[in-house]
Amino acid sequence: MRKKGLLLSLAFSIVCFLYSHVIAEEILLLDEGFVVEPSTHKPYGWDLKVSGMLGVSLKTNSDVYLYIVDELNYWKYKAGNQFYVLASRDRITSTKLKTNIPKSGTYYIIVSNNHSLLTPANVELQVSYTPKISEDEEIDLSELVERLLGD
Repeated sequence: MRKKGLLLSLAFSIVCFLYSHVIAEEILLLDEGFVVEPSTHKPYGWDLKVSGMLGVSLKTNSDVYLYIVDELNYWKYKAGNQFYVLASRDRITSTKLKTNIPKSGTYYIIVSNNHSLLTPANVELQVSYTPKISEDEEIDLSELVERLLGD
C-alpha cells in the first residue's frame, strides 16, 4: 500500500512538471522578412485561444511604427479612426517587446510605413506566443495520475 502511495505521489509530481512545462511553452508564430512600401502597412493576425504573452522582435533599415491591437481596434485602424493599442513603438528601426494578451481572441501586429513617402522598409519580424495556464482551468490531476497507474 505504501509503495502505491509513493508511486502515486511520484506520478502526480511528474504530471504537474510536464503540465507546467509542456503546455506553457513558447510558440513561434512568425519568422519572416518582408518589405513595407512607403505609405502602406503590413498586418499579421492570429486567433489566440487563451490569454498569454506575445513577444515581438523587429529590425528594419528604415523607421516604422509597430502596433499590437485586438480585432476591434484593427478595424478601427483600417478605417482611419482612433484606435487603442495593447503595445506600440513609434519610429523604430529595432525593438524587442513583450505584451500581455488579456483574453482569447484575434490579435494583430501592424508594421506601418504610412509616414514615409519615399523609403520602403525592409523588415525582419519574429513573433512568439506563450499561452498562460488559466487559474480557473479545471483539471483533475489525481484522476489523470490514477489512469496512468491503473488500479
